[in-house]
Amino acid sequence: DLMWGGCSPETVLVANLNILQVLLDRINHHHQQQPKSKTKIVINGILPRGPDDLRTSLVWKWIQWINARLECFAKSTKGGQLAYYYFNASDYFLNDNHTLVDPAKMDD
Repeated sequence: DLMWGGCSPETVLVANLNILQVLLDRINHHHQQQPKSKTKIVINGILPRGPDDLRTSLVWKWIQWINARLECFAKSTKGGQLAYYYFNASDYFLNDNHTLVDPAKMDD
């Protein structure tokens, strides 16, 4: 965890990619047993955290770094029997200036 677990952004990214690999392995095994139509997996971006100004938040910079790479991964893996889609809901949880998490929408 970035905030309390002491994990680096790289560790969080690799952990997410490992989870996606496990899903891929299970889907491939299942498709060998019972071929089906295209499988779609949605990768949700990590949401903003904390009460701090996001313009100066190191954790927010890390989250954006991770999310950018997850989005890139999703875009690069289209085709075949599997498609990853990236979805980022961060904007919904931010104030109008996109500088703070809106506490009315997410009480962190």
